[in-house]
Amino acid sequence: MISLLSFYGQLVREDFPNREPDKSKREAAKKAVKNLIEVPPVTPIDKYITVLPSTRPVPKTTAGQVGWRSTDKSLALEKYGGYAKPKGGLVKQLNWPQEGVD
Repeated sequence: MISLLSFYGQLVREDFPNREPDKSKREAAKKAVKNLIEVPPVTPIDKYITVLPSTRPVPKTTAGQVGWRSTDKSLALEKYGGYAKPKGGLVKQLNWPQEGVD
């Protein structure tokens, strides 16, 4: 007979027939599962990869030295200078009607 004062273990005994009532067996099962789940320690990356010091100096690539604002021509990113003339749009070059492009 089930009363309101019944313990949880008594209420679910039929639902979980394989549950061990012996705590020592349960603890041993928990330890076995914990050993399966446990993550091995991380191996340091230095064991696999060795980085030798560079023989070249670090290139100058800061924002003040590279880009379109650069005063050094070898570091400029523009391929074409002021001599390049704009050709207009692709639609104008192909003589397409304006209605065909949207």
